[in-house]
Amino acid sequence: YGKLGNHSYTVAKNNGENHWYACEYCDEINEETLVKHSIAEWETVEDGRIAKCRCGFEIIVEKVATKDAEIYTMAEFNGETYKNELAFTPAVKENGKDVTTTVTVENEYIAVYENGVIRGIKAGETVVTVSYTLLGENVEKSFNVTVIRPAL
Repeated sequence: YGKLGNHSYTVAKNNGENHWYACEYCDEINEETLVKHSIAEWETVEDGRIAKCRCGFEIIVEKVATKDAEIYTMAEFNGETYKNELAFTPAVKENGKDVTTTVTVENEYIAVYENGVIRGIKAGETVVTVSYTLLGENVEKSFNVTVIRPAL
């Protein structure tokens, strides 16, 4: 390599913006292979999806659960235990960097969202919405939360 011989550009590499081939001996980048990431495929994963470049780099990771949920108004009643909280932490990344998400509850008399948890307050239905910006576009994803009062 270099003065000692030819480069062998066989090592695939990438970062948050590009992918390329580098020399297996000296790590020099082959400028002709330097290309910006582009979405080649979307893969569905639990609670979301991932957009990958052909080199395997995850351009977008979008894990925002949108399944309707049921929780109760209280954790214990008449000696019974009920699920009155739902852990909910949306995770969105673009080019390896976290994207700020905002979680809102339509009716906070029925349920509230605090510190990654949706908690039932009063029997009824409400909508939880997650908002964020991805690839320059505003995105909103919503799901219904039904809060149930335990039977007397």
